[in-house]
Amino acid sequence: MASDIDPNAQRSEARAKTITLAQALEAYLSGRTLKPQTVKSHRNLIAANFGDWLKLELRHITPAMVVQRFD
Repeated sequence: MASDIDPNAQRSEARAKTITLAQALEAYLSGRTLKPQTVKSHRNLIAANFGDWLKLELRHITPAMVVQRFD
């Protein structure tokens, strides 16, 4: 790390740039202690409102897309 660049941080950042909405949802749900009905509800809400975005990488979901979806 003589060049002040953290290789672990770089790898972590690279992984974060390629995560899909579905992967982010699963990471969110698995990182919390939730009742089964809450997990089911979250999955259903995301599928109903963002089903066509589930395979999109988060970096490709823009604020403009969100505004257009709900405007």
